[in-house]
Amino acid sequence: MSDPLRIAVSVEGETDKVVLEATLRTLLPNRDTVIPTLHHEGSPAFRTGPFNGWPEVYRWARRAVEEGGGSITECSVFSNHDMLIV
Repeated sequence: MSDPLRIAVSVEGETDKVVLEATLRTLLPNRDTVIPTLHHEGSPAFRTGPFNGWPEVYRWARRAVEEGGGSITECSVFSNHDMLIV
């Protein structure tokens, strides 16, 4: 058995997360997946509160780019995840 596919998500709200998880599990039925939410309570580095809509997703993305020295692919997110969906 292969390692699970680690797909990190940054979403506006809880409903988005539920729908996205269901979609990914449908598209990848034979693949074990781990799908954490990165921003808000899921990431101490970017913790700012509960789901706060698209402005919060944008702030999280900007901080991730800053952490990566101007590149999202250099952010620590990618050391623990195979894919990021915003």
